[in-house]
Amino acid sequence: MAWNTLTANNRPAGTAAARRNPLHPFVALLLLAVVAGCGTTPEPRDRADHRAGNEIRELTDRMWAALGDQDLNAFREVSSDDWHLYTAGGSRFTAERLFEVHEANIRGFELEADAFELRIAGDIAWATYTATMSGERQGEPWGGEFLVTHIYERVDGDWYSVHTHESRVPESD
Repeated sequence: MAWNTLTANNRPAGTAAARRNPLHPFVALLLLAVVAGCGTTPEPRDRADHRAGNEIRELTDRMWAALGDQDLNAFREVSSDDWHLYTAGGSRFTAERLFEVHEANIRGFELEADAFELRIAGDIAWATYTATMSGERQGEPWGGEFLVTHIYERVDGDWYSVHTHESRVPESD
């Protein structure tokens, strides 16, 4: 028994009827679109993650600006009630304690974030970045470079910082 190759309209390949198959132009157009990259439009989730990433970056900037302005209320607008900062030295700060320490010791605090990388998984996100911090501590220049990890949670559509960890990068000799 001989096997014939059939087209989409069940006619043997190579016949005049097969060559007129209306699916051929569509298949060719689809292949052209895939090869040209037309199938790479972001899915709605990708666009949502991009928007969330912008919101998270903005809230991170607002959070550190609030610390520089010594404005605990503004800090609280973008952080959870149980937010903590852990340091590589083993210190653990609540928002209130961090502001007490800054108010007593630090003036002109500024933080510049670089190499901000963000991952989002549902209502949880985490970012890592390098932070250059500067200011005056008890009248003397203070600052340095830190590696920071930030954890965020989305609650009722809004993102909040829930935890921060920082490690000072050792100064090179």
